[in-house]
Amino acid sequence: MERSEQFFGRVLDSRFRIDRLIGSGGMADVYLATDLVAEREVAVKILKSEISREEAAIKRFVNEAKVISMLSHKNIVSTFGVSLKGKLKYIVMEYVHGITLKNYMKKKGTLSVSEILCYTEQILEALEYASSKGIVHRDIKPQNIMLLKNGFIKVTDFGIAKLPTSETITLPDKAIGTVYYISPEQAKGGKIDVRSDLYSLGIMMYEMATGKLPFVSESPVSVAMMQINKAAVAPRKLNPELPIGLEQIINIAIKKDPRDRFQSAAQMLSYIHKFKRNDRIVFHPTQMKRKRPLFARLGARLQGWLERRRQSRKTREPINPYAVAIGALSAALITTLVAGGLIIGGLIRTKDHVSTLAVPNLVGQRYTEELAEYLTESEYFLFSDASVLYLYNADAPVGTVLSQSPAPDTELPLEEGQKHALTLTVSAGDKDSVMPNLRYLSYETAAEHLRKEGILHTVKEVYDDVIPKGHVCRASVSAGDTVLYGTEVTVYVSLGPQALSVPALISLTEAEAARQIASHGFVLGEVTYVTSESPVGTVISQGVDAYTSAPKYSKIDLVISLGAD
Repeated sequence: MERSEQFFGRVLDSRFRIDRLIGSGGMADVYLATDLVAEREVAVKILKSEISREEAAIKRFVNEAKVISMLSHKNIVSTFGVSLKGKLKYIVMEYVHGITLKNYMKKKGTLSVSEILCYTEQILEALEYASSKGIVHRDIKPQNIMLLKNGFIKVTDFGIAKLPTSETITLPDKAIGTVYYISPEQAKGGKIDVRSDLYSLGIMMYEMATGKLPFVSESPVSVAMMQINKAAVAPRKLNPELPIGLEQIINIAIKKDPRDRFQSAAQMLSYIHKFKRNDRIVFHPTQMKRKRPLFARLGARLQGWLERRRQSRKTREPINPYAVAIGALSAALITTLVAGGLIIGGLIRTKDHVSTLAVPNLVGQRYTEELAEYLTESEYFLFSDASVLYLYNADAPVGTVLSQSPAPDTELPLEEGQKHALTLTVSAGDKDSVMPNLRYLSYETAAEHLRKEGILHTVKEVYDDVIPKGHVCRASVSAGDTVLYGTEVTVYVSLGPQALSVPALISLTEAEAARQIASHGFVLGEVTYVTSESPVGTVISQGVDAYTSAPKYSKIDLVISLGAD
């Protein structure tokens, strides 16, 4: 009898009957079992007997048991029982009907944007929950992500997770995690937190988006050194169809320095949600390094200008009029900021002892680094790099603010500590696209083609006798024509044939009924002849009731009288 078969049929804890082996790893075997109480299938992970005396292996197994016992989340595999006493140590877990994300990626290659977002969002929700419990997974990889048939995912294998206690296992940290997905700080044996898991997730997203791992070598040590020192090839070089905003999210997640990454799963999740709402979004480059406040930098510039002006007076050198203008503008701007509390015409208005905030007009102005930093640090606005949406526009230079929300001069409540969200739409310049041929395509497919081309569109539904419902009849721009970015095209989507009123056919002769059916836009269907008291050759019933609505060209069946004999 093989070692794995010795457990077949055995009932653990008078409840879990071992049925068959379904997986085996270096540390444990996993069996399919039946929960005799709950009448459901479960997975039982049993520590291998040959390593059950190894202290490190036992610590890792105990660690996993403790971690999953602390967690209860829809995207984390559930645990139903743990036994760590005696020679037989096992964990009873939820049995997941599915395959690993790694196996799915091997079969499919590059995943679609919708799949990447679906899986990433669920993993982030699991990591955010684990992080709230003080737990860091430390081995996020597609092999530890189970994918169900409905697209639902489960995060598994918390064997080397970091617990929020001093009992965290002390396996060699330099080797923790799979080398293709470990963060630089893991490779160096440094301090690890949730940002390390986000790095591993970023590598997974890179692999899902391109079909390739960013760092590959024959030697695991070489791969680890690449994680520390080498920059990854830009994802869009491997997959040009990848949206810019999604590439930006991946690039931030795999920054070498944890301080340059997303600082929490919740923060990364917020970027995913922004991208899901608008897959054409282009995030402003994240400025992770702190700079001197805007006031200090403008003040320093003004001070320098004044000093140069004093020196020029002493030496009687001509004054640069451009420098004078810049200095005056800086002085005026500082005065406005300090005295008014807002930038570029923004005012605090008071009426009847009630103060309101008048939103400044930024439309038409340049979105500069100084403006971005002021808005970010403003005590009145909620603003970040993700608050900026870039759109191609032929009529405005790159960096010009096209619109804002709230609109200029909107009066907002002004209360101590209250901040108001502000979003800007900024020009990314102009770029031409070629209109694809959408006719006969389903609207979902057509919309995907337009998205890839960066063409904005609106939908108008129309009746069409030929094009099936939900498919494209035509567009306001012909296929092959040039479409300027920012231009909106109209896509006409079929509602199918127009519904018409069915005529009354009962008592008409068969010939007259056929003429009525045709003249009203319908088609004669099946004709049945039966004996009846009605006159021979007249209609005694019709397949679609009179005066009801039916699609044009739909069939109408008739029943014709053969007379009483």
